[in-house]
Amino acid sequence: MKNIKEYLLNNMEVTKEVVHYLNSWNSCLDYLEVCNMEDLDECLEGYEPSEIINMIFYGDGTFNPNCDYFRFNAYGNLESLDEYDLECEYKLYIDEIVEALLENMDNIDIFDDELQDMLDKIREEKEE
Repeated sequence: MKNIKEYLLNNMEVTKEVVHYLNSWNSCLDYLEVCNMEDLDECLEGYEPSEIINMIFYGDGTFNPNCDYFRFNAYGNLESLDEYDLECEYKLYIDEIVEALLENMDNIDIFDDELQDMLDKIREEKEE
């Protein structure tokens, strides 16, 4: 587990993929799910302008469309994050990410060979 944690901390792109795949599987890390800012229009399609204004106003209060990512908070309001914010959040929740990965490793596809090798090794140890 320590090796996986260290690997994910040093490879944030892989960590982003892991969080995305885990959320696609069972939403176990939904509080860490983000969308690319370029998808904002598509995600807000169907909302009235006043609803969007309220989602921004009642969000974190600092929504910035120039950031890299956005998400809906627990109340359905918009929050923006840049790359640095997202990486800090992933570092803060790294133990939960690793735990969710280990619990669900048989249900998601990992496209990173090094991480997959670590998971295979854990699988082999469990079988022995």
